Amino acid sequence: MPNKLLIILLLFPTLCNGIEISSHAATIVGHKIWKNECGGKVEALTTWNEGEEFASIGIGHFIWYPKGYEGPFDEQFPKLLQYFENEGVSLPLWLKNSKECPWTSRECFNNDLKENKLTKLRLILLNTVDLQVNFMVNKLSSLLPRLLAASPEQDHDLIKARFARVLESDAGIYAILDYINFKGDGTNPSERYDGKGWGLLQVLQTMDDCNDAIDDFVTAGKKVLNTRIERAPPERNEGRWMKGWYNRLDTYLDTSLTS
Repeated sequence: MPNKLLIILLLFPTLCNGIEISSHAATIVGHKIWKNECGGKVEALTTWNEGEEFASIGIGHFIWYPKGYEGPFDEQFPKLLQYFENEGVSLPLWLKNSKECPWTSRECFNNDLKENKLTKLRLILLNTVDLQVNFMVNKLSSLLPRLLAASPEQDHDLIKARFARVLESDAGIYAILDYINFKGDGTNPSERYDGKGWGLLQVLQTMDDCNDAIDDFVTAGKKVLNTRIERAPPERNEGRWMKGWYNRLDTYLDTSLTS
């Protein structure tokens, strides 16, 4: 392992700074993530889940908080809207003028599902699957400094090596993008239960390097999510989601960009 670790560490800067994905591959990965988050349904591109305080938008169900609400999870949809604008996507005026979610509750949101604003938003999202994936890929190049800054120095080499191992595997880019989108990168201190996080960082820290990289990643992910369930506030009843969470991780085992 020491020699292999050294080789991976030497390759790591190239891997992270040169991550690219073709439009075709991005579309494939995007549809896999869309299936995980939305069941592949167009109507599910704009959702407000029961028991949650925010809307979930796009193939990755990017979090969108109501105006004035500050939640514990990383809000990504306003950043995606800005990326769309940078890439020349035409947005309606109501999204250009404010990136905040104009609906204040699930009830208000659902009442407008078939109205003009959300119908047009779903059409934009349907036509930008590859751009939504590129948005996620672009964030990978700035990920390492955040992971290292949020972890003990003695973990740095292992975090780099494990990230590279997963990324180099057939399903690696899908697994990493999907997990970050699913449960975050693990660096946000507000995304903790009793001091324990559940993002990519925590999965990398939990891997044991004994098996195939993706097998190892999935096993570690299940351990991390089980810890989250055990530490979650009882009123959230997060155990109800365990089977679905585990099934999602299992898709990393038999999925590649060519399948």
